[in-house]
Amino acid sequence: MNAVQSRGHQGHKRPITPSAAVLDRRRGRPNRVRGAALAAAMAGLTLSGCGTAGTPVVDSTRAVAVPVVSAGPFHGVADLPATVGGSTFDAASLAGRPVVLWFWAPWCAICRSEAPAVTKVASEYAGRVSFVGVAGQGSLSDMNVFVNQTHAGAFPQLADVNNVLWKRFAVSAQPAFAFITATGGTNLVVGSIDQQSLRARVAQLTAGLVGTAPDTGRSCTSGASHKPGSLDCGSAGPHHTSGGPSTAPMTTR
Repeated sequence: MNAVQSRGHQGHKRPITPSAAVLDRRRGRPNRVRGAALAAAMAGLTLSGCGTAGTPVVDSTRAVAVPVVSAGPFHGVADLPATVGGSTFDAASLAGRPVVLWFWAPWCAICRSEAPAVTKVASEYAGRVSFVGVAGQGSLSDMNVFVNQTHAGAFPQLADVNNVLWKRFAVSAQPAFAFITATGGTNLVVGSIDQQSLRARVAQLTAGLVGTAPDTGRSCTSGASHKPGSLDCGSAGPHHTSGGPSTAPMTTR
């Protein structure tokens, strides 16, 4: 009988009030948990960072480890020209690497004579430096004839029939070269460059330097007093005397 009553009482136990010591221990645990959680939250805030008015702050330790690279010389160009063969050119392929842009015109005799040297140096630095030809001042059919006759199709040749890229790089005469480092430093040189000088200049480019302007040869521009397509060789523009120096460096950082 006592045993039965004992089991009945177990099924209807009254709540037992814990002692003060037990309460103290229980209160201590949540405080410690809250303290650890607060410390973790503060650590996370330090890593992600937040400036005033919610402006994100980049962690300085991580920023040092991330290399600064260029988005590519054609980044943001809305109407990027296609190649002379009609293919779409992938501008993103130039991001974060040295680039040499070679500006030429199909009627430019100087451009034609230096094409083999440019093609040679481009092949030597294939995979390390991107060479891109930018044809302008002529028709698409004439550009194709130029590429086929000079065998310049070993690297991409863009048909800039609307002078989109020529204007972007402020090119007013040809041949011209834009030497662009992987971080975006750019130097525009107007005038022909012989193979040895071009090779030395590209070597500087791989070291992250735009370099100093090399000795350049003549350039050709379409003279205002000439018929369209005629040659005015030996000048870098209407303000230069024919046969004079044709170097026009422009450096940007």
